[in-house]
Amino acid sequence: MEPVKMKREPSPMSNSTRRGRRCYAVRPPRVVALTLLILAVGPTIASAQERATISGSIRVVDTGEPVEGAFVRIEGTNLATLSDSSGVYRIAGVPPGPQVLRVEHLGFATARIPITVPTRGAVTRDVELSWTALEVEGITVTADAAGRARGELATASVIELEAIEHQTATSLAGLLELVPGIVLQPPGLDDVQQVALRVAPTSGSEFGMLLPTGYGPEAVDVASFGTLVIMDGVPLSNNANIQTEGARGGIFWSFSTSASGGIDLRRIPAHTIERVEVIRGVPSARYGDFTQGAIIVDTRASEVPPILSLKADPRTLEASIVGGRYFGGTHATTLTFDVARTRTQPGLTEDEMTRLAGQLAHRMRFGRTPAPALGTDRLVFDTRLDFFQILDDRPENPNTRQGAAARSRDRGFRLSERARYLFSENAGIYFTGALSTVQQNSSRHLPEVSGVQPFTGQVTEGRAEGWYIGGTYVSEVTVDGQPWLGYARLEADARPGWLGLDHH
Repeated sequence: MEPVKMKREPSPMSNSTRRGRRCYAVRPPRVVALTLLILAVGPTIASAQERATISGSIRVVDTGEPVEGAFVRIEGTNLATLSDSSGVYRIAGVPPGPQVLRVEHLGFATARIPITVPTRGAVTRDVELSWTALEVEGITVTADAAGRARGELATASVIELEAIEHQTATSLAGLLELVPGIVLQPPGLDDVQQVALRVAPTSGSEFGMLLPTGYGPEAVDVASFGTLVIMDGVPLSNNANIQTEGARGGIFWSFSTSASGGIDLRRIPAHTIERVEVIRGVPSARYGDFTQGAIIVDTRASEVPPILSLKADPRTLEASIVGGRYFGGTHATTLTFDVARTRTQPGLTEDEMTRLAGQLAHRMRFGRTPAPALGTDRLVFDTRLDFFQILDDRPENPNTRQGAAARSRDRGFRLSERARYLFSENAGIYFTGALSTVQQNSSRHLPEVSGVQPFTGQVTEGRAEGWYIGGTYVSEVTVDGQPWLGYARLEADARPGWLGLDHH
């Protein structure tokens, strides 16, 4: 009998065990690295999950075609993404509170969408982009209740916060140098700073000389030709105080003040500003009859990490601090303070100009609209308190200008309020109001030369002895004023849809 050969089959359990050891064995160093990675990423994931997510679609206005590859980001943060082939984007982990959604794509006008982000949840915001073409568009004068001009207009230039932070500017006038056609000047507070987009004469001139008031057109004759300066929705200039290059009248040219000639841009520090829009065409009719362009300034009022800035050059020294934060999710407070000092000719004269300026901004928001996915607050109060003081001292210097001296003291404050109440997604009421005052105290004395002329000490009617005198005398002039400006505007906006069409 032939012996039977027995073949031992491997045990399924042992085979599975070997496979398990071969597939799932992890060396101890990898376990430690994996654990550390989980500990590091875990809080970030949890933090992102506690914040809101913004999503939507990017499409071409009018046609509705999706825009692929649009760069979408939250201003002031590192949160950004690109839209996909369907024009859809999604940004997670967005901090709560007022934010600005910025959308950019080559060939399209940049879109900036203000939104209010909740603490958690999802916000849907669709964006429409307009084509940018090399053509001159027609000028349309409209009453836009959005409270801001449109940057995509062919006659507008926009200066964003990124450019403001990198500009060595002391005031609003320095930022306007980024606009084409504005003459560059050294940073400082040397003299009154004003700008006119299209200059209109406000006093007579002959052979290049400035003549006294009465020889040229009066304010009433050129009221519609001034440059409009708007700060936080409130015009700072009006028909009685037109923004021009230089003050009106035959005596004001020798003063370092903007009395009777518009707004001194030195009173608005650059660090207070968040955005500037310059309209070189005709501004909206909602601001009045000014047709010489408009300068629209938006100041900061949001959560801003504390920033201390120091600037220095051979003539000017400036220090400023900016900071803001949210309280309870419904209140935001921002504080800005700036001090600057300029010496025109160090070592030669003692002329110096000093500016103290600041702003306290407070924003309150309550409730939600019936469409909470829009992330829009139903009731918003936006309050600003601004103050400034400009001290301009030019004492007598026997070596350069014997007998000549001047001084100026301009100081003031401004309280403004903007309120908004939304009845629905397409209807709301808006209020803008402000009260401001400026004390302008200036004086100067200057040697003058007079020809021979008759003079007498007689002050009553009758005959008296007189003399012929002439020569040099000291002319002294003092200007004291305290203009007040009150402004209020109430608007209602509704966009009903009838017969499938939107009406405004």
